[in-house]
Amino acid sequence: MARPSALNADGSVKLTIANQFRDRDSMVYDFVKSDQRLTLRISARQNENDPGDYRVDASEGARGEIFVSGWGNTRSDALKAVGAAWREKHTELGMPSFDWAEVTTALESVRALR
Repeated sequence: MARPSALNADGSVKLTIANQFRDRDSMVYDFVKSDQRLTLRISARQNENDPGDYRVDASEGARGEIFVSGWGNTRSDALKAVGAAWREKHTELGMPSFDWAEVTTALESVRALR
């Protein structure tokens, strides 16, 4: 039996973090909202040539491969960059649309952006 979806105050389905784990030098967050999936991988700079202190890679959970990446001097800035890239490319790549403010709120709730 499928687990019921969490709801927002207005009755809409809430985006939730279904899984989070450390993978090598990254933290991985799997999000679900109805039948939509989103996976974010947040990692710190790996070498001095990286364009920022943090990188966020985003993929549609079902597919797994990286579709867009964003860099920033903070985790929050890198998330904003990947959200902008996703909004720009999601239709072209056949990926679902996500409310990136909702993604940010979910990550803040588990202190992922500190």
